[in-house]
Amino acid sequence: MIVTDTIPLREDQNLSKFTVLSVADIFADVIERVHNYKEISSIFFK
Repeated sequence: MIVTDTIPLREDQNLSKFTVLSVADIFADVIERVHNYKEISSIFFK
């Protein structure tokens, strides 16, 4: 199963079936675009 790192997973559980993807790059890109008054919708259609 693929999940994001937006909610921490408990370490005491068996996580071998999980693939955790970071959303840090997407969040950073969105924050930068909002700060510079650029559109963000194009990020989600790459």
